[in-house]
Amino acid sequence: MTENIRFSEQGLPQWFSPKHAGEKFKHLCLELATLAMDAERKHHRDLGKRIWELQEFAEEYAKYYVTQCPVQSVRVMQPSGAIFVILADGSEVLVPQAG
Repeated sequence: MTENIRFSEQGLPQWFSPKHAGEKFKHLCLELATLAMDAERKHHRDLGKRIWELQEFAEEYAKYYVTQCPVQSVRVMQPSGAIFVILADGSEVLVPQAG
């Protein structure tokens, strides 16, 4: 990864979005399916089989993150350390911090 990732210490909140992760897993699924088909066409059956296994694994994660995860996103604010969770229904919850 050559891109610079800006973290909250640089003024932006840290965040995690299951929906975004699911979209990335879906992209990975499609690319793996393409590779598997290419491998099978070129008579690399064992490689194709392994790629199909990886594609199925990635697809399980994509389905979960996009459709079943109850959390839409998580943000960690700096310098306070406050954690905000946006639920699938759009409501936002502040996670209580321990003493």
